[in-house]
Amino acid sequence: MSEIVLTNEIQNGETSGAGKWSWVPGVLFKPRSTTQKIVKHEKAVWHIPLLIISLLAVMVIIASAPIKRENAMMGSDLPENAQWWSEEQIQKYREAQQNMTSATFMYLFPTITKLVGIWFNWLVFGSILYLALTLAGSRAPRIKSSNLVAWAMLPLGFRHIVELILIFSRKQLPTGTALGQIIAESKSPWLMLSKGILGQIDAYWLWFVIILMVGVVWLAGIKRLKALWVATLVVLIMLVVQGLPTLISSYLSGLSGSGFNMYF
Repeated sequence: MSEIVLTNEIQNGETSGAGKWSWVPGVLFKPRSTTQKIVKHEKAVWHIPLLIISLLAVMVIIASAPIKRENAMMGSDLPENAQWWSEEQIQKYREAQQNMTSATFMYLFPTITKLVGIWFNWLVFGSILYLALTLAGSRAPRIKSSNLVAWAMLPLGFRHIVELILIFSRKQLPTGTALGQIIAESKSPWLMLSKGILGQIDAYWLWFVIILMVGVVWLAGIKRLKALWVATLVVLIMLVVQGLPTLISSYLSGLSGSGFNMYF
């Protein structure tokens, strides 16, 4: 009888608030055993990793703002072709440069954009994963797919920690991934979409995919190979979705260069 009580206490401890926080290092460095605990959990536990990632992302934005402001002030001179501009265009340009160093552009807009991106990607990724697994024969509930995706995203939070170290130690802003620089700026929508897709891929993204693949095997309840193929398909779909902002940004830049005075 005492052994049963002790076992129940251990299980309760693993699913308590304190126990869930121990999943943070566990999912990063012991993904096999930790994701098994996560997918067995019947309730929502996605809020912990998402809050961690969100907080770290906001910290990066706050730490980056002074460097961005300094860079903007240093580059506030008029462009080379400014001699052909009207007085009104020059005034608009200078006002735009001043706006770029305001708190709205330094803190508010980047924070909103970053947080929406984090939570939107999690929501869409979890939904597509659940739908794909269900079509493949899995009976895992949606909440488990959402939990797994959120916890698998923790390496992206680790990326923010590295960015903070870079900002404080070298006074440098984080740059894009090397893969994203392979493709130069182009008017081709396919090339810009490819640039956006490659821009998502780095060591932390691969870390995320590894954790996701390990967890999907425990989550799906179907054949291992089938579960891995389904997860791979979902990852490819999400890469396309995440590459779309680069394509849209390129299109808007094209509009700007063809007659629309759009200053950001």
